[in-house]
Amino acid sequence: MMIGKTSSSKIILAIVLAAFVGTTAYSSDSTDPKASADCGAYAGVWRYDVKGTEGMMIVSGNYAIGLMTPKDRPPMGDSPSEVELDQAFTTPSAWAVKIRCEGDRIYNEYLYSLNPADIGQVVVSENEVGENQVHWWPLAEDGSRIDMRLSATRVQ
Repeated sequence: MMIGKTSSSKIILAIVLAAFVGTTAYSSDSTDPKASADCGAYAGVWRYDVKGTEGMMIVSGNYAIGLMTPKDRPPMGDSPSEVELDQAFTTPSAWAVKIRCEGDRIYNEYLYSLNPADIGQVVVSENEVGENQVHWWPLAEDGSRIDMRLSATRVQ
């Protein structure tokens, strides 16, 4: 499934995931996806370059995990208010995905997400990866790029 009718936060999450991992149809069998030589370029630790957000992703083999939080989350004091607790624990994103690389496309199958409805879904993106930076665009249902380029910088 490519990105179609989703919330904007899910699209951002999907885009960030797609940065690391991807031109044939996705197979939903239970075996690990076959890694192409292209996936090796994504291995490592990456810092998201997404405005207003901080987070990292670790990619190894056919799997990736990521964490993302808004930069403006308020610090919680000794007695956080209900609003502070809500912002602290509902705005972060965390996920684990099984990845497959095919040319410049990355296929990410959610294995874990803070949103249980995401589990099992596959997100597809087109990527441009260099030695220390990656740019990616999520793909719409028709396979066209969504006009939303995102980036990440290699940490290790």
